[in-house]
Amino acid sequence: MLVTILYVDPANPTMMASFKRFIHKVSTEEMEKSGAILKESGKVYIDHSYFLDSTVAKTFLEFYQKEQPITCEIDGYGDFLRPLGPDSTTEYFSNKTNVVKWDGSATSVRKKLYHLLKDTPARALLLNQGAFVHFGTTTEYLEHLCHSSFVKEACLFTNEASVKYTGRSTAVQDKETTEPASKVAFQNIVPNSSVVMLSSLDRSAFISEGTVVEMATIEDNVTIGESCIISNVHLKSGLTVPNGSYIHTVAIELNKKKLFVTFAFGVEDDLKAKLPREKAGSLHYCGIDIDSASKKLCRSCPDSIWPKE
Repeated sequence: MLVTILYVDPANPTMMASFKRFIHKVSTEEMEKSGAILKESGKVYIDHSYFLDSTVAKTFLEFYQKEQPITCEIDGYGDFLRPLGPDSTTEYFSNKTNVVKWDGSATSVRKKLYHLLKDTPARALLLNQGAFVHFGTTTEYLEHLCHSSFVKEACLFTNEASVKYTGRSTAVQDKETTEPASKVAFQNIVPNSSVVMLSSLDRSAFISEGTVVEMATIEDNVTIGESCIISNVHLKSGLTVPNGSYIHTVAIELNKKKLFVTFAFGVEDDLKAKLPREKAGSLHYCGIDIDSASKKLCRSCPDSIWPKE
């Protein structure tokens, strides 16, 4: 993200600032023209992440419900952030650059989004002594959230955030103490190397080391293995999730019906791996080749799930 900052204090390692305009994938000349290059250092502020609150999320939902179906390609950096700031411009409405497949409705949708988001309050969190940390893979996600002390300290991450506990409390009580359980410290069921956020968690659940649980409901006696990512799912009572599992649910609409699709694979699986068709069955799924996995899941499956032609 490149922004024209109204005020910068380089001596301050982290500061909140207002900005005039967001520009996206532009030339050095346009950076200079828009004032994105800091005169003192010749540096620019590039994109890191963006966050929105529930009010903005509701605005997007209402927009989609009104405008659906949306058939054109839109995205956060190219379309959602461009309207922000008092000096935002509109020349990008018909810009086909960086669009994989252009749809004739894109100009109209971008224009509507611009007027919808134009006056949305926005601030930039400047990391003047920041470092580039990539969250692009499942293993990187686990490493940075669960194990990297640098990321935890720099971003003030905790291992619990907005967690609602349910079920009976489990207290840690020394055999020699005479204190009643109600006065004894409750056992922390989230290990220091794991993260639970925006979730409902039963106190009888067991979460192993190095695991991330987000936007999930975890019922009683659920066991989640090591190095897992559990996202946007409801795990029923007594379920066990194997080590190294990735489980994530998204909502979709098909024929005007709301449905849910759950993705499940191993965090170490290479989802971009490519092999010739005759060898495709040897691609790995949760640590074993896909042909073997299909036979375990379906006894009547053919020798290979891949068509010969």
